[in-house]
Amino acid sequence: TLTGPPANIGAIVALPAADRNEAQQAELAAYHRQQYPELTERQTALKQLQARGAGNARLVGAQDVTWALINSPAFLFNR
Repeated sequence: TLTGPPANIGAIVALPAADRNEAQQAELAAYHRQQYPELTERQTALKQLQARGAGNARLVGAQDVTWALINSPAFLFNR
């Protein structure tokens, strides 16, 4: 059988988003995270990727330029 969210979550969702206080927003976020446990793992992985690239902006820029050149029509035509 299908069941909906708990009554407290249903009451929060029934409110317009602009009318929710911080405690209600936190409760809704906690319920959401509980429903999707892989979300925390993915957020951690994303933070690790961002941390690796954030410290070396020149490397990221060089990689972008290299990929743009490699995929340019002139480079592909000459190879």
